[in-house]
Amino acid sequence: MRIISILFSSALFFGCSPKDVGAPADGDGDSGSSGDDGVWAWTNYGHSTSRDFSDAYTDGAKLYVTARSSSGDGGETWALVDMNWEQISFRADNNLNSLWGSGSGASLRMVAVGDDGCLADWDGETWDITADSSTNFLGVDGPTVNELMAVGGGGVWDNTGGEWARLQVDSDGHLNDIWFDGTTAVAVGNEGTIGTYTEGEWTFEEHDSEAAIRPQHIHGSESKILEDQQLINKAREVPQA
Repeated sequence: MRIISILFSSALFFGCSPKDVGAPADGDGDSGSSGDDGVWAWTNYGHSTSRDFSDAYTDGAKLYVTARSSSGDGGETWALVDMNWEQISFRADNNLNSLWGSGSGASLRMVAVGDDGCLADWDGETWDITADSSTNFLGVDGPTVNELMAVGGGGVWDNTGGEWARLQVDSDGHLNDIWFDGTTAVAVGNEGTIGTYTEGEWTFEEHDSEAAIRPQHIHGSESKILEDQQLINKAREVPQA
């Protein structure tokens, strides 16, 4: 029986507060190389935009990010090029919540999803933006630009038929993220909701716990064969306040 090794994270963590790191000026990050002890460290390329970065994709040479605004000013897209931030024109009022990407240079394809049914397709030069529903999309994934699934408050959508369409699934849960390899998918959502997609069908269940867990993100690896069907996962469980 095929199953996926999965890692997903919860929205809340015990005693976890961000380190107060002063954001440098655009393009003012450190080298990002390892120190004397050989330990690699994160490089801070903080940007002064008032938007909140929501997701990212890199083609190895550039870093592309989506952003959203808490004040309702809409989303933005940016690229980090040669350690300098460049805004990519995005003409929509929708916040952007997730970004999928593949390829680089002339073959670069990206799809961004966001609030109010926003689906944006990067064709190499501009964003082609549509809003087919009132769904707030929160996650998108898939192996190719024509084999994607997106999730949010309105369930599961896919574009495998050439156009984005909502799938009929037996769940009313609010889904926050998805992992999809073209044949198998795993989605996570509020109240411990976990959905698995195999052999063309979705199956949903709620995490059996007295704690209130709200998985926010998910990442999967290649399918594995196990004797029993089980979801290998790690989540931080946070008791209700």
